[in-house]
Amino acid sequence: MKFPWTPDYEISSEQLRYVLEYNTSLNISDVRYLSEGWDFYTYLVNDVWVFRLPKRNQEADTLNRERQLLQKLDIPVRHPKFEIWVPKPTDFHLPFAAYRYIPGTPLSELEPSEVDLTKLAKDLGECLQRLHSSLITKPRPSRDPVKPWMDDIDDVLANCQKYLASDVMDICNRMVSEYEQQRFSDSMVSCHCDLGPEHILVDEDRELTAIIDWADMGTAPRFTDFAGSWLWGGDHFFRDLCAAYGVQPQPTERKMVRMLGVLLGLAAIDFGHLEKDQDAIDYGVHSVIRRVKQDLM
Repeated sequence: MKFPWTPDYEISSEQLRYVLEYNTSLNISDVRYLSEGWDFYTYLVNDVWVFRLPKRNQEADTLNRERQLLQKLDIPVRHPKFEIWVPKPTDFHLPFAAYRYIPGTPLSELEPSEVDLTKLAKDLGECLQRLHSSLITKPRPSRDPVKPWMDDIDDVLANCQKYLASDVMDICNRMVSEYEQQRFSDSMVSCHCDLGPEHILVDEDRELTAIIDWADMGTAPRFTDFAGSWLWGGDHFFRDLCAAYGVQPQPTERKMVRMLGVLLGLAAIDFGHLEKDQDAIDYGVHSVIRRVKQDLM
């Protein structure tokens, strides 16, 4: 079965070495696979450069769009900046780009108890306030960010039922069935739109150091960017984050954040189930159970 994230091709480290030697001025000493998301492969080259390669033809425009938006981005923490851009490489069918490697630990690899949540909320809230203050993405009509998730939600819930206890599933099912989609026309701003804890990096002191992976950046309701932080850190962290941000959510926005956060966790379980990826399943299960039991029961 071909899933939306299934790549059109595969490339090894040795094959990429050849492509880079032919299309860049780098003296290649080491090429290592880092990871892949829905849209891109990432490789670390010479321990310095992170190369992003589209997994499918249609993502070539996504990469170029990301490159252009990153040039306009102005936030008080580090973020990728593509310094290498090869739009029409020789002996390779897609454009690719690279930015300098940004060290850090994703929040997804840490428990909230391992971080100074008050300090993190302050820094992240101020960062989001700066991000949302300038509209650098195209204007778009108001749309509840939960809406796209509802198209196949029945299948997602069915797949998750195997991994979550009945009391947790009951809450997830009730949230989905009772959720009423809203319009947020007065809060449409330029958002990261995929700001899960895996894209928020902290340094050795567990302080915010970078936000990565901006491919999904777009115009959306501002509290879209809070859902991943709520899923990871919970209600108290969310309240501190809003205080630092300087805007308190309306009840409908708070419901949207909670619903979107739970959906992010369920999506990780669903992805792991379909791909037989136990790490993804474990991460999603842990995230959903932690949040449901601490803040929704």
